[in-house]
Parts: sequence; structure tokens; C-alpha cells
Amino acid sequence: MISKRNILVILSLALGLTSCYLSETKTPLVPEGKRNFAVDAYFGFGEKAELTLYESNSLSDYVHFFLLWDASVKVSNGRDTVRMSNLLYTNSKTKRVVNYVADLDIREGDSLALSVLTPTGETLSAGTKTVSVVKIESAGLGQQTISVETRNSSNYEENYYLLEVSYFDTDTVRSDWSYHYDMSEDRAEKVRFEVDLREESNDFDSLFVSLTRMTESGLRFRESLRKASQANVDPFNRPEVLEGNISGGVGIFTYVRNDSRWLYP
Repeated sequence: MISKRNILVILSLALGLTSCYLSETKTPLVPEGKRNFAVDAYFGFGEKAELTLYESNSLSDYVHFFLLWDASVKVSNGRDTVRMSNLLYTNSKTKRVVNYVADLDIREGDSLALSVLTPTGETLSAGTKTVSVVKIESAGLGQQTISVETRNSSNYEENYYLLEVSYFDTDTVRSDWSYHYDMSEDRAEKVRFEVDLREESNDFDSLFVSLTRMTESGLRFRESLRKASQANVDPFNRPEVLEGNISGGVGIFTYVRNDSRWLYP
């Protein structure tokens, strides 16, 4: 069974919560012990299907990450199934390390499926639905708050949101903050999110605001990962499980839609 600590450190690579050793070698000498496989995949409309697949083993308190190469990774939209190719790069927009990529026609209403066969015979799988487009209807910067307004989807089951705010000083990011919202029970046509300006408000000249609509599994995963990061510091605030959706491993396979705005004081 993968320990909570190992789950946290495995997945922190993808979200940048901590720094650990990552090897890009294709034939790593993985220390003996249970092999822990992790997937990080956020597909989006009109974008290439990108996925990060890696494994880890730990010795004492140190964790080594290894990008997993030469696996058979297939994704399906219900009409076509394509095999993803090995290609290593960092997505300039999301800053995520990618090592599997494919062209996949994804349409609204599709159900997506993932299947992985590792070079040593382990299998991983996951499924997710698409979500509808999200659009920032209005965004404003007050004296003490930031507000963002959007329209809820008529499909209440996809009204899960991630609001991200980046504070900039010239071209330098001073800090990033994220906020999660479960609006699946809200029947209002429009929803308004309002967050307080952070202490950085005295040292920024612009804000980049990003609003993402995602699946419930995507939101639950990010929430539990955030709690796990807090538990890594405070042992009395430890979550019971990390809520990913990868069968045979840990991590997330999901679909997102995004819109963004720049705000200036």
C-alpha cells in the first residue's frame, strides 16, 4: 500500500508543491521495492493531449522520481483510439513536464478513456467526461477584493471551478494563489467569486486571473492534494485519502476548460 507521504511526494512533482529528484533517463535503476506509478493529465479543448507518466521508489526519507518511458499509453474519445508518443518537453503555458503526447479530436459531450501498459506489465486506467466552455463574464479589482463572474453550466454536475490568481511585479510572478469552488448544488444562472487581496497587494502592478471549469474528480483531487501538502507540514491535519481517479496508480486524468483576464490597479 502506498503511504500517504509517498502519495504526496509523488504527485507534488506535477503541481510544484515541493522539490525532489527527477531523472529523465529512459532506463532508470529504480531501487528495489514497490513501484509506485503516477499519472498527471489535464486535457483541454483544441489542445494536444498531454500526459505525464512517472514512477518512484523511496529509500529512507528520500524519494526519486523517474519519468516512465516506452509504455503503451492509449487514449480514446469513444470514436477513435490513439497511441500517445514519447516526447519530452515543458508546456510553456501550464509549466507541466510532459512525456506523452497525441493528437485527439475531443468534442463536447465526449467520454474519454485512458489505458496504460508499462514495460514491465503493470496496467493503469482511468476515464473522464468533458465539460462545457467557461467564460469570464466580468472581472474586477476592488480596494480589498478580486471578483470574477461567470455563467453556471445547465449541466449542474460540471459546475466545479478553480480560480487562480497570480500577482505580477513587471514580468516577475510574486506569488500564486488558488481557490476551489463546488457549485454543483447552485441553481443560479450566474455565479460570482470574490477573494481577498493578499499581502502582496502593495507590491504588484498587475494580476493574472484564470478561471477553470473541471470535473468533480479533478476538483476533489486538487483539494485533497492541497490538504495533503498542509498535512506534510502539520501532522495533525492529515487527510485519509488522496482522491485521484487512476486505477492501478495515483494521480488524475481529467478534462478542463479555461478563460483568463489581466487586471490592473
